[in-house]
Amino acid sequence: MLSITIDEKSVIAASAGQIDLQPLVESLDLPPSSALAKSAVVGKHGYLLSRAFQPHDAALTISLLPDGPLSSLGTDARQEALGRLLRCAVMIFAGRSRSIPVTWRAFHAGNRLTFQADRLVRSNGGGRTDSGRVVIDIGLDFGQRLFAFMLDRSGARDIGTFSLPDGLLKSALAGIPSALSLKKQN
Repeated sequence: MLSITIDEKSVIAASAGQIDLQPLVESLDLPPSSALAKSAVVGKHGYLLSRAFQPHDAALTISLLPDGPLSSLGTDARQEALGRLLRCAVMIFAGRSRSIPVTWRAFHAGNRLTFQADRLVRSNGGGRTDSGRVVIDIGLDFGQRLFAFMLDRSGARDIGTFSLPDGLLKSALAGIPSALSLKKQN
């Protein structure tokens, strides 16, 4: 898959532990469908959409390309980064993007937001591990659209210069109607 799109209701349910995203953490796969959400693959994009999805509902799309925010991380760091992505999405959907925890070292620039993907941990040797920073583009086309499109390992402060993957978000969002209409569920 090139991306996974999760609607607002499913993000909230996953944040509350009602949807198990362990397959996404372990192998960048979709979780199975449940009573709350339907999993579907359309073309090269995955979807986890609430059974009560509405066209103008907010959504989080995560790039699964090699430079995407989860793709190159180990399982532990991916678990932390996904948890932070979900929590960040819930805050943005609620209009509280400035409430991101200080320890995440969030930085806002225009319609972009970046934050530390995982905790900075001091090792026994005195060094620190740093998985990088998740970069999100916040759009308002047909409802709020968050696009987590890269993991910045350079620590760049000018996040406005990062290029979005050409056509990836548009292609992912265009597949939502097909994902909803699929009768076969995972």
